[in-house]
Amino acid sequence: RVVQAQGTMAKIFRLKQFEIRQEDSALKVGTDGMLLGGYIAHHFQEHQPKAVLDVGTGTGIIALMLAQAFPTTHITGIELDSASAKEASYNASHSPFADRVTILEQDYRDYRCATQYDLILSNPPYYTPTHQNNDQRETVAKHSITLSPDQFFATSLHHLAPQGQIATILATSAQSDYLKAANEYDIHPQHHLYIQTTQNKTPKRVLTLWSQELTPCTASHLTILAGAGTHNYTPEYTQLLRPYLTIL
Repeated sequence: RVVQAQGTMAKIFRLKQFEIRQEDSALKVGTDGMLLGGYIAHHFQEHQPKAVLDVGTGTGIIALMLAQAFPTTHITGIELDSASAKEASYNASHSPFADRVTILEQDYRDYRCATQYDLILSNPPYYTPTHQNNDQRETVAKHSITLSPDQFFATSLHHLAPQGQIATILATSAQSDYLKAANEYDIHPQHHLYIQTTQNKTPKRVLTLWSQELTPCTASHLTILAGAGTHNYTPEYTQLLRPYLTIL
């Protein structure tokens, strides 16, 4: 398990420019989503997308991080779970970016929109249905029951602009399933960022950029903790999340 962000279990997660209420959401704010939002905000800073789609927006944390980073971008968050969608909508409407963030309660597989997105990103449900728990809402949020890798890429391809990109953060154990599914739709990995808690641990997460362009895929690593201590973060991790976390 990747180290959790400060305040994960709190009902209100306070960031530097906005707050996230997470009392009713199926999944709370965690490091996976924070890293995806922080990395994308940093990576696309010089060429900011005009329209972004956040698939499985949950609390809306990634959508709001990108709204903060990209002042002229419109972000749409789509969420299947009703309570999570309502809470994400509340978080968006009470943020400084309410005019540029739209939250939709909908099954992504049924999503139809004329907009072509420059960036589609997701912290998708990547666990196989054999690894479930007793919380049905959490099970759906974490497991590929309602959104398989094949369905994710098929739907994303329908909404992706020709030069657009897709970004995901996955457990490394799910990487092969997504690589296989992406290949079926001629979607190719551009870069893999392997994430490890400490320098001597095996990466448990991988953040990938995908596009329809076939180019050599590059790879890099990100370590979260520099050593002992709860908040002893590496400079790389700190750089990505300093604009957001109050502890940095």
